[in-house]
Amino acid sequence: MRLADLNCDPLNHLPFAMGCTSYVIPANIVTNVRALAPVVDDIELVLFDTPVASNMLTDREVRVLRELANEYGITYTVHLPTEHKAAAADPSERRRYVASARRVIDRCASLEPRAWIAHLEGVRENATLFEQKSWARGAAESLQAIADATSQLGRLAVENLGYPWHWHEELVAASRASLCCDVGHLWVYFRDNWRTQVEAMLPRTAVIHLHGVSERRDHVSLRGTRSEEVLTFLDCLRRFKYTGIVTLEVFTETDFAESAQTVREIWESLSNQH
Repeated sequence: MRLADLNCDPLNHLPFAMGCTSYVIPANIVTNVRALAPVVDDIELVLFDTPVASNMLTDREVRVLRELANEYGITYTVHLPTEHKAAAADPSERRRYVASARRVIDRCASLEPRAWIAHLEGVRENATLFEQKSWARGAAESLQAIADATSQLGRLAVENLGYPWHWHEELVAASRASLCCDVGHLWVYFRDNWRTQVEAMLPRTAVIHLHGVSERRDHVSLRGTRSEEVLTFLDCLRRFKYTGIVTLEVFTETDFAESAQTVREIWESLSNQH
């Protein structure tokens, strides 16, 4: 399935903003945005900046992205780099993370992103209480440093990873950030109670990352995920009247087109039932 196979009209009439990543077709960010802007409401700019490889936007690219946003009425979210761990035990590693995140924030600020997506990596899911407390101190330090760099409070959204999301609940509240609910990660790591966690997160969630899971592989088409789980998740959004962003966090044209079509079909079936 390709982008051309999508009927874009229904995608733009969902109660939430439908999003995708900036790497759906094998090309640079600007080319992806040109191709995807007609069929989505928001595009997640996935950025990295290392000595080995970098896709840091140039001033010209930022200007073009602003023009495309104005032309198509789309918005952006920005996924902050993950080359360094925000909550590592090593303070120098945390400083490198903050410096990298701030470079991206400075470069992309004029795009006025709806959210800056942050990971608080640096802790194991089976960490001891001592390790959790140490991680929380480092995470709070990095989170506040990043929050101070953003122009508007609440635009920073912390994504759940392999550890229980409530470990960063108080940190998010203290920094006046919001949540990024990655339901694919919940399906991988917390399959037994993922729905309860989604319902607890939704009131403070600004962005959702939705992607398929197949044999513990994530970021694949929703067609490879149990249809009843996708339906249950979308029904949660309907019941909570969620109006934020749902980013289909996949990285191929086929995976995106299939996932978008799956969301549209299931949402239509839910709408017809109520």
